[in-house]
Amino acid sequence: MPDVTLKPRDRACTEQEWADITLRDGLRDTRGASGCAGRLAVGPQAGRRTMENGPMDTLDLTGTARAREQAVARMLACVRGIEQREGVSRASLEKIKQALIELSRRTELFPEAHFPPPTAGEDATLYGLSVDADNRHALYVYRPAPGKQTPPHNHTTWAIVVGIHGEEPTRVYERVTEDRATGRATLRVRDEFVVGPHTGAAYMPDDVHAIHIAGERAIMHLHLYGRSLLDLPERVNFDLARGTFSRPAGRPVVLKPVAA
Repeated sequence: MPDVTLKPRDRACTEQEWADITLRDGLRDTRGASGCAGRLAVGPQAGRRTMENGPMDTLDLTGTARAREQAVARMLACVRGIEQREGVSRASLEKIKQALIELSRRTELFPEAHFPPPTAGEDATLYGLSVDADNRHALYVYRPAPGKQTPPHNHTTWAIVVGIHGEEPTRVYERVTEDRATGRATLRVRDEFVVGPHTGAAYMPDDVHAIHIAGERAIMHLHLYGRSLLDLPERVNFDLARGTFSRPAGRPVVLKPVAA
């Protein structure tokens, strides 16, 4: 398919605008969608469109999808402003988390039909909402199924996880020992908590965490990263039983929302 160039990004909001913004007013923001250049491709999940480099193509969006696009653009403009003014710290990530929590409260923007759960044989689906042209500030809707577990892992970029529907039990680990030359490490649990609807967790680039999804249906959460999940070549998974760590094989499949 041809490359598609998108509209320019929103400017970063000022401190006063950040103080005044209510994301529920997203429909007032008519400056257009955020986006980037990219290529659309058919991926390994049958019947679903994937994004090779995480982009969203320009579509004639109406209704819910258009409102979502505008609300996402407004939220990300503020995220960029926070990062530009304050850098990446636990304090600045808490502010970014609050912006994403406000977006999560607009549940009408995230209907099940636009973000189908995983089908038989899949343990999760991942939908791309936005990513910058330089692969930064990547926002996804994540739908892990009951029983989905991840090994302890880092991201090598900052990350924010916020719930829309369902709960994401989480363990955060700290390193006890680590030897990069041999690929060996031992971890211990530092914290345990649950990310539920309109609550969140913020992670620095080298933080290590794992999730285990319970319940009876796939959850729906927002995941925001400082850099695209398709461009994190140094991230690692930890094997607690073996006391080792290694880079994951392959890359995640990023889908497009079904409805425009």
